[in-house]
Amino acid sequence: RALLASTESFREESLDMVYSDQMAWFVDPADRADTIVETGQIKVALARGLSELEESEAMVLQLYFTEDLNLEEIGRILKIGAARVCQIKKSALDKMRLLVPHLKPN
Repeated sequence: RALLASTESFREESLDMVYSDQMAWFVDPADRADTIVETGQIKVALARGLSELEESEAMVLQLYFTEDLNLEEIGRILKIGAARVCQIKKSALDKMRLLVPHLKPN
């Protein structure tokens, strides 16, 4: 009886019976339809906004955010100083905030 009582708290179940794609434990929040739609809309808005920027502004943003380069590295690529890169980046971000309402200042 003691052995039986000690094993009653354990249950064997099939993994298929326990796991369900619909259970909240296994749902990825990134897979929500509203999140997917909003992300798609933001991507379109960003692409449209980037196309409105001057070439140097778009390049600075791409190098900074996509390539993860710092201002000095970007300056060496564009053959300008880090301070000028900072000015271009600020100008580009200000324009993007006007063009893309989803963006928030940090």
